[in-house]
Amino acid sequence: MSKLNLKQQSMLMSAVLALSFTTASAGEAHITSVTTSENSEATSQHQPQMISQNSDYLRQIQVFLPKPSANNQTIGYVEPVTRATSRVDVAEFAIEQIIQGPTSAEKEQGFTDIVDFRGESTCGKNFTINISNGIAQLQFCRTVPTAGIGEDAGIQKAVTNTLKQFNSVDQVVIFNKNGDCFKDMSGKNACLNSIEGVVWRPVPGTTASSGGELGRVNPQPWEVGINTISRNGDAINFDVNANGKYVRYSGNCQRELLSRIKVGDVENGQVTDTISVNENYFKANRFQEPVLDYACSPS
Repeated sequence: MSKLNLKQQSMLMSAVLALSFTTASAGEAHITSVTTSENSEATSQHQPQMISQNSDYLRQIQVFLPKPSANNQTIGYVEPVTRATSRVDVAEFAIEQIIQGPTSAEKEQGFTDIVDFRGESTCGKNFTINISNGIAQLQFCRTVPTAGIGEDAGIQKAVTNTLKQFNSVDQVVIFNKNGDCFKDMSGKNACLNSIEGVVWRPVPGTTASSGGELGRVNPQPWEVGINTISRNGDAINFDVNANGKYVRYSGNCQRELLSRIKVGDVENGQVTDTISVNENYFKANRFQEPVLDYACSPS
């Protein structure tokens, strides 16, 4: 091969340099492409995480509804369905879902409606719920008609099982619109006896040498069951131990009105032998005022 002249050598050197530059550029382009692909993959992985975080904000709640048992022999049989909510008042939401009943798809699976209401409300809505010291007290504010003990048991089991899923609830007590135990055919308000460990607190200014609740002398201060207080605006219900006499009051905090809705006895801190009374509202007297104020004061 003949030797290249100076001009040819110069042209060959330029071609080699051009080829090297092109190869390097291609390499850089490839690296950039890989980096972009990695960023794209990272972004695609990040998006589901964001969606997951939003989904976690919806809390899954079990709502127990009546359904025929496998052998159709179990009275008040209930099974859970799932509802999702972002609300903070999950207990109230759960009871609302029991009242709303099953979806169309759930009805096809055998779930049935269980709660129906009649008449006027005593609290301005369908129910009130108060949870304190592990005890959930649900009061229906309208008449709840049922077809018999099967439906009665279904409502009680649905409410109890639903509320006990929450860590703050150990016991459940259900009242009708008059403040009596729900569907207690004995008339003894036995559900009140199931409230273990009522937290009684003495009320200053209620000790007296004469007078007192139901004509009794008050050698010791009256006590309010702080875990029995149920309040909706100015309307309030609460239990009182007036030296061994039990009274459940319905009252109005602003107008200082009271009405006895149940009376009975208190033995060793436990409520016994209660009966319902039908009493008009009256102005709290000098013994009852501090009790009402104590119950109405923020805890």
